[in-house]
Amino acid sequence: MFGQGYTPRESVKLPPGEYFARINGCRYEQTKNGTPYLAVYVSIKDRPGARPNVMQFYDRPYAGDREKERWDEQWTELCDSFGLPRSVPQNDDYSSWKGKTGWVRCVPRKNAPEYSNLYPLRHPSGAEPEPDEYVPAPDGEQAPAADGDFMEDIPF
Repeated sequence: MFGQGYTPRESVKLPPGEYFARINGCRYEQTKNGTPYLAVYVSIKDRPGARPNVMQFYDRPYAGDREKERWDEQWTELCDSFGLPRSVPQNDDYSSWKGKTGWVRCVPRKNAPEYSNLYPLRHPSGAEPEPDEYVPAPDGEQAPAADGDFMEDIPF
């Protein structure tokens, strides 16, 4: 039967601004034309169900010095924002990222302001960095939630 087991799920548009977030997981995905990218899924503190909730990172460009420098800056900003090692994980193992907390910035798209993108942010101006409130649970266990600050982890 069509729609069997449907559960209503609310989504709230995240207003432009700077937010504290937790990484729920990472995985490789593809655009409609087949271009692969790394999707980093996050939960925004105090805003369950907020969208957008994913940062997209395409592979480092092979050509163009300026493009390479910009990619390096974006990756460094991601690592610094979430306290990650300044390297690309070997064997595409991003499991250690789950539960890490850091800052993100929500920015409306220039060509479609009704949609927004998320970007990593080292620390917003004037804001003190918040302590890492979450410790990833051992494999097979669910990480404890802190009084509803974040939605449950996205199943992968």
